[in-house]
Amino acid sequence: MLDRIFNRNGSPGNTGRGGDSGKNGTAQPPPAASSDGSGPPHTDARETSADSWTPAGAWTRDREVLGYIEANRIKALVTDRAEVAITDGVTQRHIRGIRMVVAQRIPDSQITFHRLSPILWQRHHDSIQADKKSGSQQEAEQHVANENVTWILSQAVEAQASDIYLDIRRKVATLSFRTFGMVRQLDSMPADLGRAVARGFYSRQSGGQWEEKIPCDCSFGFRHDDREYRARCNSMPEVRGASLSCRIRDPEYTLALEEAGYSDHQVALITRICRAPGGMILISGETNSGKSTTLASLMLTAPRGQRMIELADPCEVEFDHVTHIELDHYRDDAKENFGKLMAATVRQNPDSLVLGEIRDEPTAAAAQHMAIQGKRVLSTLHTQSCVAAIPRLQSLGVDRHLLSLPEFIAGIVNQNLVPVLCRKCCLDKPVRGDAGRYAEIFGPDAELRYINPKGCKECNHTGIVGQTLVAEVYPLGLDRKQAHQFIADDQLWMLEDYMKREWSIQSKLDHAREKVLAGLIDPHETEAIVGEWRFFPASGSAPELAGSHARLVADEKNA
Repeated sequence: MLDRIFNRNGSPGNTGRGGDSGKNGTAQPPPAASSDGSGPPHTDARETSADSWTPAGAWTRDREVLGYIEANRIKALVTDRAEVAITDGVTQRHIRGIRMVVAQRIPDSQITFHRLSPILWQRHHDSIQADKKSGSQQEAEQHVANENVTWILSQAVEAQASDIYLDIRRKVATLSFRTFGMVRQLDSMPADLGRAVARGFYSRQSGGQWEEKIPCDCSFGFRHDDREYRARCNSMPEVRGASLSCRIRDPEYTLALEEAGYSDHQVALITRICRAPGGMILISGETNSGKSTTLASLMLTAPRGQRMIELADPCEVEFDHVTHIELDHYRDDAKENFGKLMAATVRQNPDSLVLGEIRDEPTAAAAQHMAIQGKRVLSTLHTQSCVAAIPRLQSLGVDRHLLSLPEFIAGIVNQNLVPVLCRKCCLDKPVRGDAGRYAEIFGPDAELRYINPKGCKECNHTGIVGQTLVAEVYPLGLDRKQAHQFIADDQLWMLEDYMKREWSIQSKLDHAREKVLAGLIDPHETEAIVGEWRFFPASGSAPELAGSHARLVADEKNA
């Protein structure tokens, strides 16, 4: 899109790479300012019409600059085809040319760097002028905003973003993507354009309407590169405007347990848990922890000779061997409708029920009734650990006596997603965090690696190349000793110790520690996601782990 801003002569209009090139292919400077800072005649931003985008010079910060443009007091420094900087208040008298010192140094507080900053504004500006003849200004602006929604969705898919965020404030709206768990700003635009973009998202649902002053939801499908995607949006009012969040999902995307980041031990435990003839199988974690992806993996590997029904809001992944029923929690008779669907589900006589999420008392009661009947129930739950799932279910109305029955909960998985470091540019010293503290925790000889905030071309200048799971797995249904007595007696702190001792269960911190020592993840970033590091004994518990793991493998072979 930056081709539309500069042509080969460094002026707006035709497509091209932007700026003349010298013999070495680098951009050539515009007319340099004189020593007194006067330079070329200055055009005040107030005299620049919204229709005119004119080159006004260039300067550089650590790299070549292709051009400098301004319109309506918005100035854009274009450094390359992927990165720009919006600078407010910079005029020609500041410019001394490429690789020259500016006459008056610009404070960093006046400059914000982010990717593709002027693209939406430029698309908006160009298209408004072209569409003015076809209708009113407001109609033209909304038409352009709808086109921009299509562009935003396509950019999100190509960036492998899981979420889109549009934060509308009094004068400015910012657009951000969450990619591999990290939120980065993509663009900024006038607040009115942000509101038009928000309306464009909601117009994609039949009958959908965005309201700035009240919470509202919508969901819709869209295509990109001949592939179907699903989007689920939520908007809520903010004291200065509104905040919109949009979750992007590929309905065909599944990830095998072995590829998600679980250890071999954990995969073996989950496999055994899923063989249970009945009871709850809970995938727990915080938001953005990959729960739905893990649930989809379990649905994918379910036996084809059994009947499985899913009730979810929304159904994110579809399988031929699963009956998918989509819930609407926002309809006026949502509770009554859910009750009718559950009664119909019982009459369908499924072997397994998949509840997208146990989020309230009705869904908890539905899971409880199906589990009591001996059905296998797979669902997700928002908790920070396996142990925390017990009081969470109690708070939703499930009786502790039922929770202590070996047949009621087959197993609990708790997980988080942690960014994977780019091996090309990761650092051996932290930019943030205390290297001395990490040396005490992980050992002085540990070769730790840390995220590089500047990144490189391999990681698209983010410092990260993906995500991996850190998890813990409690096979409660397989235990026939003391685990359920600890639940009945409400001694959950003893349950955690017992599972580590008897089943060699790794906590999430244990699992994360292995990946930190392997140089796969950053200890500082991981601590912010999983929790504060504990001081591990130097010897660890390797002998106990090895013995228990051998026992697990033997059981697996006998099964």
